Amino acid sequence: MQIHSRAIEPTNGKNMVAQMINLLGFVVIIFGFIAGFLRLPNGILAVTFIFSGIVTGLLIVGFSEVIHLLDKINKKMNKD
Repeated sequence: MQIHSRAIEPTNGKNMVAQMINLLGFVVIIFGFIAGFLRLPNGILAVTFIFSGIVTGLLIVGFSEVIHLLDKINKKMNKD
């Protein structure tokens, strides 16, 4: 039994879940910068917030790219 998820795919061909996770990653990066700048008087804490926001956001963006690549592989294999 195969379930097709064509109804939730956007028109640009990228998986909707991958796009939402990608957006979440960039939101985490932005909030990391905002939290860091709010803690600017305490220098070490500001750097920690900014650095952790960047690292966490990039990990989330990387995870969304893995989902996108797996979706492309799945589409190529099901094309046969």
